[in-house]
Formats: sequence, C-alpha cells, structure tokens
Amino acid sequence: MGNAEPDTYIRILSEKERTLTELSMIETELTNVLGHDISFEVENRVQEKIDNDAMLNGYKLIIGALCVLLAFIGIANVFSNTLGFIRQRKREFARYMSIGMTPEGMRKMFWIEALVIAGRPVLITLPITVVFVWLMITASYLNPMEFLAVAPIVPILLFIVALFGFVALAY
Repeated sequence: MGNAEPDTYIRILSEKERTLTELSMIETELTNVLGHDISFEVENRVQEKIDNDAMLNGYKLIIGALCVLLAFIGIANVFSNTLGFIRQRKREFARYMSIGMTPEGMRKMFWIEALVIAGRPVLITLPITVVFVWLMITASYLNPMEFLAVAPIVPILLFIVALFGFVALAY
C-alpha cells in the first residue's frame, strides 16, 4: 500500500450477506487502517443499490398515481356522458319502443354500446402499446423474456376488467 498509485483500486468482497451497519463498520476500519495520509474514496455498492431502489420506487409511485388519476378522469367521463343525457336517452328509448323494440332488444343494445365504449380504447391502445414496447426492447437490446418476467401484465388486465366493470355499472 505504500507504493500505491493514485489510480489503485482496492476491492473488498464479502463471502456472505452483510448488513448496511456491518459494511459501515468495515468502511470505518478501512479508514483507520489506511490512515489520513492517503486520500481515498469509498464506494458502497449496497448503499447505492438501496438508494437506486428507493428512487425507482418513487418513480413507480409517481407514474402509478398519474395513471390512477387519468383512469379516474376517464371513468368520470363515462359516467358523465351516460348519466348526463338522461332526458335525451329517455326520448331515444321511447323512439325505440315506438318502432317495436322489446326490453330484451334494448338490453342487447346497451351491452353492445357498453362493449363499444369500453372495448374501443382497449382495441386501439393495446396494439400501439405492443408496438411501442417492442421498439423500446429492440432499441435497448433487452431480451424480451427479461421484460416479460417483470412486465405489469396483471395490473393491466385488472385495469381492463375494471374499465369494463365501470362502463357496465354506468349502464
């Protein structure tokens, strides 16, 4: 260590999992061993990983909150459009009944309308999302199976089911 050049690196590896306090103690002991005559920098990869994970969780929280906000705006729009024009809808139903449509036929019409209102955004956005994700995976040279292992497929499916549920509830 006495002949150490300014670009000499000392790498300390652990044989087993260490806690952050143990690593801090090792860092303190290393500082005492090297003394204050040498200028050095200690890089704690475990602390960096903890900080990075906390930052990523913060990003996920912010993006998730934005998605929830946009979802609530969309659901409120469905209820606003459905319930806001009740007088117009009453006249529309009266016209349908006057030309001989049965309540069963009107129920089928409601289901078709609900499927169009909920299904159109899903059918438009899913292919666009798949193409965009494929382009991003290709651009980042990521293995597609690595992405699929952590892709938020279950939350997306739950949101689609909730979308259809809220549209059905509005009707």
